Amino acid sequence: MPTGSLLRGEGSDHFPAPTRPQSDKKPAILIGMHWLEVGGAEKLGFDTIRWALEAGLRVFVVASVPALQRLQDKLPDSPDVTFIRLDRYLPHDKWPRFVTRLMMDENIGLVHIHHCIPLYESLPQIRATMPWVKVIDSTHIVEYADGGYPRTSGVWSEFIDMHHVISRELVDYYRDNFQVIGKLRLGRMLDRAEPARELPAMNMMPGQDSLRVTFVGRLYYQKRPVIVVEALRALDKWATANGVQLRGRIIGEGPFLDTLRNLLKRHGLTTKVELLPAGSPVPQIMADSDVLLLPSNNEGLALVCYEAIEQGCIPISTDVGSQSEIVPADLLVPLEPAACVKGIVTAVDRLWKDRDFCDRQKAELQAAWTRIAADPTAHEILMPIYRDAADTTQE
Repeated sequence: MPTGSLLRGEGSDHFPAPTRPQSDKKPAILIGMHWLEVGGAEKLGFDTIRWALEAGLRVFVVASVPALQRLQDKLPDSPDVTFIRLDRYLPHDKWPRFVTRLMMDENIGLVHIHHCIPLYESLPQIRATMPWVKVIDSTHIVEYADGGYPRTSGVWSEFIDMHHVISRELVDYYRDNFQVIGKLRLGRMLDRAEPARELPAMNMMPGQDSLRVTFVGRLYYQKRPVIVVEALRALDKWATANGVQLRGRIIGEGPFLDTLRNLLKRHGLTTKVELLPAGSPVPQIMADSDVLLLPSNNEGLALVCYEAIEQGCIPISTDVGSQSEIVPADLLVPLEPAACVKGIVTAVDRLWKDRDFCDRQKAELQAAWTRIAADPTAHEILMPIYRDAADTTQE
């Protein structure tokens, strides 16, 4: 049953109300991320760091999950950007006192949370001691197990001034589960191109004598890389039966990498499927691909789908999360592994054999991309907030 939080009081009249301290430091923002590794949420996190700098803010970045933080060197090379390794040195239960002290000392007036649990849990301390601070968050995906970060965000909603979401599914989720409407903003993970971007023709052609299939993603369970190999194995059998040459590329890194190597060797696919590192030139590879596979266990609205369509590559995805906002119904496949593999082969077979079907999918993909591109972008939603924080003057 949906529940609402109790209203926050103004505190006791016996104590002076907290006031923003005078500071000669340039206004700053605290951006809390899950980690600094490859991912769609992390891509937006890095975008917001750049946007905050452009707005005139100093930027402090923290991450909640201990990791190598391999993208740390992708942070802007600026004295106004500071990455504090709380993930390595500070237990989560110590975060509230640390971040409030940091915010006081560094004139931080804005907090932006990107999938960062200990920063959510610091909000009561922040609100009690610094009520002038504005708090916003961005969420991407409803996890099947427990609701994931949107559920966490909804639980803490009374402490948050604005929720930024990247899909209409999340708009419905906040409304239906937490009765959040007025402070919810949809901002797509697309750039506003002026003049409007013209999409290229799709690469796939019926009856072609080759098939170029690509997967891009972290090699973790959520992306189901083993299903990718099984799909490539099935597509190889289909290609052999139809006189088509298969070329597969798997771009990504993670704990399933050795498993993929072994499976490709076992199935005799090592000469037909390349394993490429996460830093590979994805746009160029997409432009040289016919089909993108997304057999994920769950997705929000996969950024890689935008990228595929922008390069003329047709995505085939499991029917999960918000994928139906960008992928036509005939290119959505079941979640169950065997049915997923079968659905991928069926979709490819129809694209290859049926010109009308192929043309219809291309038209629907471009129409879906165009609809989404007409929505507000994340940049358009967030930049006014960043500029307001940068324009703060001390009284």
